[in-house]
Amino acid sequence: MEQAIRTPRTAYTARPITSSSGRFVRLGTASMLTSPDGPFINLSRLNLTKYSQKPKLAKALFEYIFHHENDVKMALDLASLSTEYSQYKDWWWKVQIGKCYYRLGMYREAEKQFKSALKQQEMVDTFLYLAKVYIILDQPVTALNLFKQGLDKFPGEVTLLCGIARIYEEMNNSSSAAEYYKEVLKQDNTHVEAIACIGSNHFYSDQPEVALRFYRW
Repeated sequence: MEQAIRTPRTAYTARPITSSSGRFVRLGTASMLTSPDGPFINLSRLNLTKYSQKPKLAKALFEYIFHHENDVKMALDLASLSTEYSQYKDWWWKVQIGKCYYRLGMYREAEKQFKSALKQQEMVDTFLYLAKVYIILDQPVTALNLFKQGLDKFPGEVTLLCGIARIYEEMNNSSSAAEYYKEVLKQDNTHVEAIACIGSNHFYSDQPEVALRFYRW
């Protein structure tokens, strides 16, 4: 059973096939069929334009292509067609396009997509993705301001607080980092990263007894 769980799904194992259902396959999904021992979906046979016009199916298909198959370029093609079909009104697709651009190293293009998505719908994940872009572009202050902007919209959000604390650590501002990690503990008193970093700060500040209290948390 354990081996079955770890084994990737194939067209043969993905769905039960009876003698009746095996004979009659919907034409709309025929392009997805593969050989029993092959991949779950044959990407080379997909008509992306057709699937981009089916929003719910397109989103599930994008997740499969992007995360499972790791085919970023094909995922980008699907996302581009889908956002065009939605008349650029679906923020979710803009985030996915931004993620593809980020993976492809096109950071400025990713920045544009994430910023456009935030104008339509402010989401924590979008703030985090955009901050990653600024961090990799070596713009920590811009990322810091973005995290704080996100906190104005989502007060007490742990991921945003951690993002600020990490940047302060990178800037060798240990005291400010510790303050934000303390804010993290107010929201989640079991947060391992915050506990470890505060304890480390006390240890290197010649307060080993205080650090020990945190490590025993």
